[in-house]
Amino acid sequence: MTKARNLSRQMEDMTSSATAKSWTPARQEEFARLDADFKSTMADAGAAQAANRIQALMDPDDRGGRGNSASRIAGKGLGSSWGRDVADQLRQTADGVGTKALTNGSIGVPSPIVPDIVRQAEEPLSLLNLLVNRTATTANEFSYVQQNARTNNAAMVPDGAVKPTSVFTVEEVTDRVRVLAHLSEPITERLFADHVELERFLTVELQAGLLEALEGQIVAGDGTGENLTGLLALPGTTPVTASADVFTTTRKALTTLRRAGERPTAWVFSPEDDEELDLAREDGTTGQFILGGNALEATQPTLWGLPRIVSPKMPAGTALLADWSQVRLVIREDARLDADRSGELFTHNQVVLRVEGRYGLAALRPSAVAVVDLAA
Repeated sequence: MTKARNLSRQMEDMTSSATAKSWTPARQEEFARLDADFKSTMADAGAAQAANRIQALMDPDDRGGRGNSASRIAGKGLGSSWGRDVADQLRQTADGVGTKALTNGSIGVPSPIVPDIVRQAEEPLSLLNLLVNRTATTANEFSYVQQNARTNNAAMVPDGAVKPTSVFTVEEVTDRVRVLAHLSEPITERLFADHVELERFLTVELQAGLLEALEGQIVAGDGTGENLTGLLALPGTTPVTASADVFTTTRKALTTLRRAGERPTAWVFSPEDDEELDLAREDGTTGQFILGGNALEATQPTLWGLPRIVSPKMPAGTALLADWSQVRLVIREDARLDADRSGELFTHNQVVLRVEGRYGLAALRPSAVAVVDLAA
């Protein structure tokens, strides 16, 4: 996969600095050559679906100014770029006529979650940004090796003596991906023709809802039925009890993981606990803020040198501290947009949209996740 990564990086470099003026025919031709080479490489590896996704994300074809690669890439954030790409896919499927021309069935859309290991953002803004360990699967079930005991007994050994045995107990865990989906309410098709931004608005809303639900499953899924086993319900995590105050507790949590040989990379707090950190004062009431107004800074807020992430899915009074590379997101299918105009919807000139994907979660080393009790 080294060649594919290099090709992908070259395409990313070309588009990251592109503008509408600089996207010349020669540059488009070079991009198309790289794209074709990339898809050929991915197809050889049995990953044609990933190649199609790259094509959907990077297609430089300009449809009325809205499909231009440079204009799409100028947008920042998962939601904005993904929504525009989905709208482009809808327009291409409608063959320039608009959403009204959609037939029933599925339309491939860019995935909001790339199913591969990616570089962690310098300023992660959500829990999903922390999951840099991502993998694609082509089956409903997947398996992985989980480490559930870790004792290093390495020592100096004299000649002829028995070498010590370290304990790195692992087991194979088999799980399956789950379907995550939701629908829009029936929407009058005339609105799509009268309001050109409606497509993007709805796809962004549906995508945002999907990601929010996925984050909730990663945090608090109870493992029953179709729920993932989230981190708060995961057996084998490292518990940290509350101390006198939130600062003492969190510092002891950092020590606990470091003493165990772990390398934690980020915190996840509830909005309420994150607020408590920002509003904490030196004398408890009117003194200076202990964190010095960290939340007002333009950069990512930190605590004890590690990024602080806020998740509305975290319960108040509990925080997570982890080496997030030990938590793997498994992706069976890209997010897919379906449009249905059949039955009663057809007679009422309405359409229902659906976004769904299939995801799983693998905890490679549960002990690398600390569940921190903040309720002193």
